[in-house]
Amino acid sequence: AIHAENATVFIDGCRFDNNTNGKGWGGAISLVNATAQINRCDFVANGDGANTLGGSAIAAASSNTIITNSTFTDNVSSQDGAIYVQKGTHTFSRLYIANNQTSFGGSGLTALLGADVTATNLVMSNDGLVGTNPIYIQDSDFSLISSTLYSNRAPFTCDTVIPSTIVNSIIWTEDTYGVAAGAETPIVSYSIVKGGYAGTGVYDVDPEFVLSPDNLQLQSTSPAIDAADGDRAPGADYLNVLRQDAPAVDTGAGTPSYVDIGAYEYVP
Repeated sequence: AIHAENATVFIDGCRFDNNTNGKGWGGAISLVNATAQINRCDFVANGDGANTLGGSAIAAASSNTIITNSTFTDNVSSQDGAIYVQKGTHTFSRLYIANNQTSFGGSGLTALLGADVTATNLVMSNDGLVGTNPIYIQDSDFSLISSTLYSNRAPFTCDTVIPSTIVNSIIWTEDTYGVAAGAETPIVSYSIVKGGYAGTGVYDVDPEFVLSPDNLQLQSTSPAIDAADGDRAPGADYLNVLRQDAPAVDTGAGTPSYVDIGAYEYVP
């Protein structure tokens, strides 16, 4: 649909449906040495499996991207998932990523070759087939903040010499472990991780979703309520709900002291 090279692009309020790229890279949008801001867009069923090599929805190389308030569902590639970035700086906020498929890498998001990625208020549900993981990081600086990841595979796979950072996030799975680390272990704090993980304020407890994988909001008895680090959390959640002081004991840190772990703030 769109290829931008050595250009600046702004895309707002669009839907990309069933697009492919004959060059096999970036089913809906491919970016090279570009600056791109993408907001309020839906990416549905892009890529064509075997012939889409990286980024069934978006592929960006040596680019600076800001992607906000967008959804990525049912996109298919042979490798490196719905969003693929290498090098450059990438900021993702309030993204819903679900039911994407790939045979190699991260079915939802892959970052390689020195990409600098910050993902906040990310909701990822039921991504990945057998043999793949929803997020795959290799030799890149990746920060996951106030996000909720749920999958039948380990949602976060890190094979990098650069330690990734996970804070205020839920990483839950039907598999044994939520985080699979390679050469360098991620720095994790104030999070709920299936199988546990070393770090301050990290718990291996059922986050008590309303109904996984379809509704990853928190039940009133969830241990994620008021357990995050307020100093490192955005002021509002994935749904743009401001922080709520629920009737629960504050077990987190920072200011405010009542921020919930994950992408969704519980509203009493």
